[in-house]
Amino acid sequence: MSDEPLSEELSIVVEVDGKPTTTPLEPALSTDKPLVLVADDDRTIRLFLSRVLSASGAEVIEAENGKQALDLYQLHQGSISLVVLDVIMPVMGGEHVLTQIRTQDTTTQVLMVSGDVDREQREQLLASGATAFLAKPLDTISLTTTVRRLLPEL
Repeated sequence: MSDEPLSEELSIVVEVDGKPTTTPLEPALSTDKPLVLVADDDRTIRLFLSRVLSASGAEVIEAENGKQALDLYQLHQGSISLVVLDVIMPVMGGEHVLTQIRTQDTTTQVLMVSGDVDREQREQLLASGATAFLAKPLDTISLTTTVRRLLPEL
């Protein structure tokens, strides 16, 4: 046996054009900042949410549809403090993502956002486990106020 310490670096080997290619796996995010997952199919809104949340002191990861959001949530489960979900997204809607998250975790804060939800649908989302709801168009003050209420450590 070697006296060399074992490497902590992990990688995955995939075949590309018949040749093995090694890709290092990125380590889990390690930061003292709260981790926030932002999922919205509108790139402009995702960028707005990410910038406001980052400026508030959060570390942000992004998804452009519900399936990506659920995959990222599962990858970082236990580290995510807040999930911001658009209600209507391709591949998998935010309501379905919320339901899946709540079957695994009842404590993570979930903020639902939408520009196309009536009062009854909003109440249903909150009854299904959403922590809060914001209507689009979003503004910096409402978003910051809501996020600070959900994440007092910011």
